[in-house]
Parts: sequence; C-alpha cells; structure tokens
Amino acid sequence: QFKAQNADMSDPHENQIETEYLELMNKLQILNEKIENMNLTEIEKHILKLKSKKSSGFDAVSNFIIKRIPPGYIGCLVNCFNTWLNEHRYPDVWKLAKIVTLKKLKAGIPRCDQTRPISLLATHSKLFEKIMLERLRYWAETNRLVSAE
Repeated sequence: QFKAQNADMSDPHENQIETEYLELMNKLQILNEKIENMNLTEIEKHILKLKSKKSSGFDAVSNFIIKRIPPGYIGCLVNCFNTWLNEHRYPDVWKLAKIVTLKKLKAGIPRCDQTRPISLLATHSKLFEKIMLERLRYWAETNRLVSAE
C-alpha cells in the first residue's frame, strides 16, 4: 500500500509547496458555488465549433451527424447534460472507446511497430467535455488559481 512521505519542512522548496497547497485548499473551501446549468446557446456554440469529421466512436455518432441534428434534439441534450451535471455523474457508456489502428507508413502491409492505436470517444462526451473545460478554465482564471494566458 502507498504511504506518502512526510515533507521535510526545512527544505524551502517543500515549505513553499505546502504553503501554496494550504492557500489553494482554503480558496476552494470558501468557493462553494452551485454549478450553473448549461443552456441551448452554450451547446449550440460548441456544436458549431466541432470539426465535420465522419469518424465515430463507440456510439456510432459522428461530428458530421451532430452538426445536422434538429434544434429539438439540442434541447434534449441540454436536459441530459444538466441532469448529469446536477447528479455529478458521467454516463458509463461515454467511458467506452472504439480503438482503431492507424498505419504510420503509406505503402505496404504494416508490421505491429509501424502502427499506432487511437481511441475514438463518443461525440456527446467530447461535446460535454469541451463545455466543462471552457467553464473550468474560466472559473480557474476568475478565481486566480491559474494565470490568464
């Protein structure tokens, strides 16, 4: 079993890390904000940013299809995303990936060392992830947890 080592507080570097860690934990305890629900505009904005790729993940839904869905479906996405957000849940099916092997070389039949695997994730999960990443970046910059770049 892993057991963390005690920090050597005589080391200035260790002391600085501990101080910054405690400051960050204090900030996080103070910031007990409720998660704001997603809205139609936010999801539509991210759908427009998707590249029109036709490759799909385990769910067999591509960006190409998502970009052409009717507005009513986006409303359903808003409801689903908000439910999962409020329940602090990430759907199990989104944790599955379709693994595809790509050739590194253009010609001939590749050997194993001339290929590389990629994992194709569910498009809905990538959309949800991009929205959450944008929110997390904004939150971290607003609360000065990271420097704005």
